[in-house]
Amino acid sequence: MKNKDIIFFNNQLLNWFKTNKRDLIFRKEKDPYRILVSEIMAQQTQIKTMLPYYNRFIKKFPTIYDLAQSNLEDVLNLWEGLGYYTRARNLWKTANIITENKNFPEKYDDLIKLPGIGPYTAGAIASIAFNQKIPALDGNALRVFSRLYGITEDISETETKRKINDLILKHLNLTDQPGNFNEAIMEIGALVCLKTNPYCKVCPVKKFCYAYLKDKISFFPVNKKRLKKVIESYDVLIMIYQNHPLFTKREKSGLLSGLYGFPMIQNNEHPGSTINTLKDKYNLKLLNYIGESKHVFTHKIWKSTLFSAETDSIPDDFTITPKSVPTAFKKMVLELNK
Repeated sequence: MKNKDIIFFNNQLLNWFKTNKRDLIFRKEKDPYRILVSEIMAQQTQIKTMLPYYNRFIKKFPTIYDLAQSNLEDVLNLWEGLGYYTRARNLWKTANIITENKNFPEKYDDLIKLPGIGPYTAGAIASIAFNQKIPALDGNALRVFSRLYGITEDISETETKRKINDLILKHLNLTDQPGNFNEAIMEIGALVCLKTNPYCKVCPVKKFCYAYLKDKISFFPVNKKRLKKVIESYDVLIMIYQNHPLFTKREKSGLLSGLYGFPMIQNNEHPGSTINTLKDKYNLKLLNYIGESKHVFTHKIWKSTLFSAETDSIPDDFTITPKSVPTAFKKMVLELNK
């Protein structure tokens, strides 16, 4: 695309964005803290799902200083159900670092050093909050620009991402609204240029789109490295004290670390064959088979075989009133209560 075409494209896209953008609460201000929270929450989560969490989070922690002064357990508790809890931990760590430095960093190179902030989030904050001409390269941007320019290389490859990043930078250098431009690309990817069955006929920039003009929409983007989910099987013990399931805090590292769940042993060979190890560990007498539970994470699937057992006392490190229980374990409780 020549510069004059890029300028025309930019204007068409920005005019569309001004008229068609969703009325999202975190767009009403250019507060870098609120942009940070919204972008972290939106990772791996749909906007309509994260909005209630965002509203509760901002009400509880209206400023980055409030978040920094909070207890991590309270943050995780508020995050409960949103998943991917590492995001919450990193957000809390970042709030503490920024508060200690007494300054919210404006430059991309400083932002990307903070816990949980990658190239996309750093670009989004730098451009939206501070009007810097920095690309925000997310899945939407990769898809839109691969179709727009007919990028035949694999978008999962670093070189391809760099190529698309440079193309976006060309567009940013020819607009005085870098933040709006990045948001417009995200928005058109979310509303029009969908992964499957995109709404090409209503696209405001379709006449610039290689994939549309060549009738090759289904060919783009090219992604050869779609990860297959790993299946992990577990035997899980739910101890019952006076009709209440007992929860224990998980290890400080690994999936769902530091949250509350049930004792479990990975068992990919013969489901149920290791449960006696847990029975003996807690000196239990009778086990009852409950059923099966399945939970899908981004890159793996948990398949759990569930057993329950009555206990006369609450063992050390267990509680009937956990602060934060991930959805994976809530599903197990539902099986218990059937």
